Parts: sequence; C-alpha cells; structure tokens
Amino acid sequence: MVVKASEKKRAIFDFFKDNADKLFNDNDLVKSAKDLVALFGKVIRGYRLYPRTNPAFSRFADQFKVKLDEILTDIPSISLRISTKGFMLGNHMLDTGEKDREVVFFLYNDGLREIFFQKGTTREEINQLFDILAQCTLFANEDYDLSTLLWDHNFTNIGYITEDELIKQNISVTNDTDKAFSPFLVEELSYGPGFDGIGEVDSEDAKSGSGNSTYDMAKSPDFETTDFEKYTELIFKENIEINFDERKELLDKRLSNYIVGKMEMFKFDEALKRNSDAFVVNRFLKELSSRLMNSQGTRAGKELLDTAVSLWEKLLLFGSISGAILFIKTLETIAEQLQTTHPEYSQKIKDTFSDLENEEFLSDFFFSVEDIPEEELAIIGEFFALIPPKKMDFLLLKINSIDSKDTRIAVIQSCAKYLPITDELIALTRHSDWKVVRNALALMKEKKDPRILPAIRATVSHPQKQARIEALALLMEFSVEEALPALERAAFSSARDVRSAAIQKILELKDNISIKPIVNRLLLAHNLKKLESDEIDEIFQMIISMRKYDMFDLLGQHLLDEDHDIRLKAIQAIQKATTMTHFSKFIVRAADINNLAKMKPDELQAFCHLLKPEIFKELFPAATNMFSTSGTLFNKSIPIAKEEFYKAIFYYRNDPEAKKFIERSLSSGNKETIKIVNKIKDKYL
Repeated sequence: MVVKASEKKRAIFDFFKDNADKLFNDNDLVKSAKDLVALFGKVIRGYRLYPRTNPAFSRFADQFKVKLDEILTDIPSISLRISTKGFMLGNHMLDTGEKDREVVFFLYNDGLREIFFQKGTTREEINQLFDILAQCTLFANEDYDLSTLLWDHNFTNIGYITEDELIKQNISVTNDTDKAFSPFLVEELSYGPGFDGIGEVDSEDAKSGSGNSTYDMAKSPDFETTDFEKYTELIFKENIEINFDERKELLDKRLSNYIVGKMEMFKFDEALKRNSDAFVVNRFLKELSSRLMNSQGTRAGKELLDTAVSLWEKLLLFGSISGAILFIKTLETIAEQLQTTHPEYSQKIKDTFSDLENEEFLSDFFFSVEDIPEEELAIIGEFFALIPPKKMDFLLLKINSIDSKDTRIAVIQSCAKYLPITDELIALTRHSDWKVVRNALALMKEKKDPRILPAIRATVSHPQKQARIEALALLMEFSVEEALPALERAAFSSARDVRSAAIQKILELKDNISIKPIVNRLLLAHNLKKLESDEIDEIFQMIISMRKYDMFDLLGQHLLDEDHDIRLKAIQAIQKATTMTHFSKFIVRAADINNLAKMKPDELQAFCHLLKPEIFKELFPAATNMFSTSGTLFNKSIPIAKEEFYKAIFYYRNDPEAKKFIERSLSSGNKETIKIVNKIKDKYL
C-alpha cells in the first residue's frame, strides 16, 4: 500500500503535538525563526523590486542560506506555519512588521500553510524555491500555481503543507478525537484550539523543565534525537505516485477566483520581456484608458484601478521610471477628465497615487535605485516631482542613504532639473541634518527664483558648521558681492573648519581689490594670536601657494612683527616663495644688524635663507651699517648675527654683488667684521 505524502505529514504533526512544548519554548529558536522570516520576506519582496536576473536576488538568497545554516546547527529542521495573522512557530506568532505580514498574506492566499527546512538544505534548493516564489509573486495565473510548482520540484530537504492537502485530509477525518486536534481544518488555521493546539503546554507540564535549551530538549526522556530526525525526514520525501488529478477540482476552483486584471498583468509582464518599456506602456495604456473611461462606477472599473496601480508600482520597482511616470500622468489626466461628470470615480483614480507618499513604498524603491539603468536614472527627478512636497525631507534623507556616490550625484542632478522650488524645499535649508541642507541647496542652485538667495544667506548662520560651509560655497557661485559679507563674518567664526573654508574661498576670489581689506584685517597681529598655531601656518602658506602677489606685502610686514612666533612663521612661509623680489623691502629692513641681533638662533638661521641674489642690490647698501657696529664683552648677539649673515652671503660668493660686498667688508677697518669674514673665507676657500 502506497503511503501518501499527506499521511506522512499527519504522522509528523502527531509527533510535534506531543513534543512541541520542548521545541517552541526555546527562546533562542524563536528569535532565530523571527530573523529567518524577516529574511524570507526580504527575498520575496526582492522579486517585486528587481528583475529575476538582478544580482540583488543572489545576495538575498546567500543571506537566507547563512541564517538557515545557523538555525539548523542545533536542530535537524525548522517549521514555519502560515496563517492569516502571520508567520508562526508552533503557537508563537512571529511579529516581524507590516511588510512581512504582506508577504505571508501572499503565501496564505496562494495556498501555502506550512514550510519546512531540513538540515542539509542546499543553496540550489533555496534558488529553486525562490524561483518558484518569483513566478507566483510577480504575476499570478494558472501557469504559475504555487502548490503545483512546489509539487513538481519534489524537494529533498524542503517540505510544505498546502491548503489543498489540508482540505482533502479533512474529508477522511471522522474520529472526534482527531477533530479536536484538527490541524487540517482550514477555517481553524488561525483561530480557536485547532492548529494552534500544536505545541500548547498544559498546566502540569508547565511546572516541569524549562524547555529553553536544545540540550534539555534533546535529552528529555520522551524526546529522542533519533526519533526527531526520523519523523522530520518524513516531511520532505513526497511520494512520486501522488496523482495531481486528485486535487484538480480544488485547484480549478481556486484558479477561477482570481480577480479581474490578473491576466492583464501577466500579459503585460510577458510583453515587457519581448519589447521596450515605452512600446508596451503606450499600447497597454491605450487599452487601459479606454476601459477606465467606460467603466466608471462599476466593480470592474474598481478592479481595473487596482490593476493600474499595481502596474505603475511594478514598473517603478523594476527600474522603468519612464513607464511609471507615463502611467501616473495618464491616470491623472483621466481623473481630471472625469472630475466633473464622475467626481467620486475621479477621486478613486487619484487615490491610486497614495503610495507616492507612502514612506514604506518609497523606501522599497530606494532599495533598488542603485540598479536602475543610467538612462532611467537621468529622469528620476521627474518621478520625484510627482511626490507631494510634504515628503521632501524624507526624500532627501533617502537620497543621503544611497551608498554609491555616483548614483547619489546622478539622482541629485536629475532632481535639480525637475523639482520645482517650493516652500517645503526652502524650509529644508534649516534642517538639523547638514546633508539634507546640502541636498536642498544643490536642488535650488540652478533655479532662478528670488527666494533662493535669502535662504542661502540665512543658511550661513546654520548651527551645523558643515551646512554653513556648503552655503558659503554656493553663495559664491551667485556673486562675489553677495558672498563677501558672509565670507568675512565666517572668516572670524569661532569654528575653525568654518574659518578655514571661508579664508580659502576669500583667497580663491580673483577680485584682489575687494578682498585685500578682509585679508589685511585677518592678518593683524591681534587677530592672528586668536588662531591656533598651525592655522597661522596654513593661512601664510595659502597666500604663497596661491601666488596672491597683491597680498605679499601683508605677509612681508610680519618680518618686522614684535611677536617672535608670528615673525618665524612669516619667515618660514616666505622661504617657499619662488622669488624674494616681492618681499625685498621687508627683508632689507629686517636685515639691519640691530634687528638681526634681536633674533633667536632658530629665527636668525631661517631668516638668512631669505638673503638671495635677486635682492642683493637693495640689501648691501643698507647692510653697510654693520661695518661700524660691533658687539661688546657682555653682548655676543651682534657678532653671532654678523657670522650668520656672512655665511649666507658666502654661499653666493661668485655673484658679482656678493663678491663686491665681501671685498668692502675686508677693507672696512672694522676688526670684528674683518675677523668674521676671514674666518668664513678660510672655511670655504
């Protein structure tokens, strides 16, 4: 006698009824099952987001396999029940959120009541399972029946219970005791003591062991691991002699109940595989528009609306932005045409756009945005323009969450092209998240709107310094006159990042006449002393590296500064200039022997590197005063300064001006000078 699969499954139900308390009270298992369900839902929703060939699907299946292997490390199999309330593990409802309840409704509606995964489930089996779910998820029709496809695959390590098997099994259940358990009564799958009876703990058993660990569960006297594996194995081996004709009547009954529009959706999907989006959408919309215009107020018209909204959403999630836009705009046009004659029906059409402000739907869309083709990504802003302005902050936050920088920039550029300036967008320049502020500014900068400049100026005072920096940069793109007052305030900000950015922007401006007063104020000694030490270095170096020749005198005057640190920083910055010509008058004044004698050793050595041939003609006439100046017994600073000075000159001793100055020094009559020159001469020559 052939044992049917449903009878094998009934045996395992009886086994679980007696032992489920030790399994389903395992808190760790319940948590792991919840995680698996979340991944299960993620994969199924993935088919609504991506074409079946998208690599995202492969990633989801990988994650599912890893999680399943973790669970099956401790137990031989895991069973997930499916009710109208959601996924269940025994009598535990696995609450995993609204999105997963949507997924479980799809599975329940298609006849699946329980699914099992056994240790040893392979990646290939998971691929095949989700390929089946893909066919049923996207477009339901008689060719894509979940029960039939599962039966056809005859999995080795994945088992399932379907509604058809439960109904058929219930026909043969006559024993009242069995009916009290009644796991096969469809109407009791979610309510009452029926299916929920599996795994219940009676009052006496509840007082005994905790049942919280897989170790306790396996070692208890009435639960042997070998029996568990033996019974669970029965679930997975479907008998190949099961005759599909036994269920045909039930299947035909279910298939006849599909709502109007499912076949249209299937045909639409098939057409998309063979033709361009634009071709299919235009052809389909023509027919859909005609039906909508002539079916207002009827049940068929309402079902057509359900079909229409499903189609534009699927187009969008499949990456056909242009097709979705065309769908939405066509429906909007139809709604406007029917506004006067059929206002209620017109409103129903408008209600089909509710997902345009549904954050969960929009989040799903952003989940796939990095896989959208480049040509479709270029018009994504036109789609975003259809989203109500009140969702602008959510939209910009989701744009920030895009991982790929190139994709993020492409989305911003498209949005800047299509999104209008609204009060909601301007309000986002005051948002607490500077990245939202940055995106809002980026969307506005190409527009010609009188409200933009005041908004940008106000953003310069934003609490977040990065927002202030972004606003300053954008302000400069409008006009120097607009930017300078704000830049000047920012240059004296208490935040270093803001100061640095503002000073750099000021120095980058070409209008030296306008910016020199600001730089002059900035380089005043008392203002420099308020800055951090290395910040002064940065400013001095920017003036040199940007070759701001009109600002060199502002830097050069610090060679005569009374503050040693500022003086030294000026010397070190000027050393990096390509020529000393622009600083000659300041170097000559600083090279006076009395000034040299006041310098500290490190400063004196650094300064003497500024003594170069291009300034010798100006330098030497002024330096002759050292011929008559000598040190004293208690003041060695003058001879030290002289020696460093002449060392620098001897480096260029072949220069005509340097040679002439050395000769004059030897004939000066100053014993100290002659002694120093001869000492250096002997060393070098």
